[in-house]
Amino acid sequence: MLSALTNAGTACITASATPPSASVTHPHARQALRALAQDKPAEDLQTALPSWAYAYGRLIMDNNRAVRAEASHACAALAAAVGRGVAPLLKSLLPAWWLAGCDAHAEAAAAARGAFAAAFPAAAKRRDALLFCRAEVRWGCGVCGVCARLRGGGRG
Repeated sequence: MLSALTNAGTACITASATPPSASVTHPHARQALRALAQDKPAEDLQTALPSWAYAYGRLIMDNNRAVRAEASHACAALAAAVGRGVAPLLKSLLPAWWLAGCDAHAEAAAAARGAFAAAFPAAAKRRDALLFCRAEVRWGCGVCGVCARLRGGGRG
């Protein structure tokens, strides 16, 4: 059970590090992760969350809009499966989540906003999550380097 989960977590990281020519395989990896999130118990999925938080931040910056949308769908499935288990990684996951909600592609943005709403069903909980992570959201995801340049933190 845990080996299948480790393989899925590794697949997410591997998919985010593949060259752009392999972007066709990106959605397939996230579809497999989404299916895994529905099949595995929350305790097993908890171990994949740290690698997913990093991979998600990279995947939402992909040039392929289908990859960005599928990444948000997979994030919704993981967040729904682990529930409150996402709390320890909220500060690393929420900036990318918020950025994905502003995607130029309507389906990718709707998927990210739907994932956020599914993870925090009450409006008060969504507000509290944003207030808790306001500094991280303010400075951005830290993946693309644009936010670091804007705040004077380097060339990124």
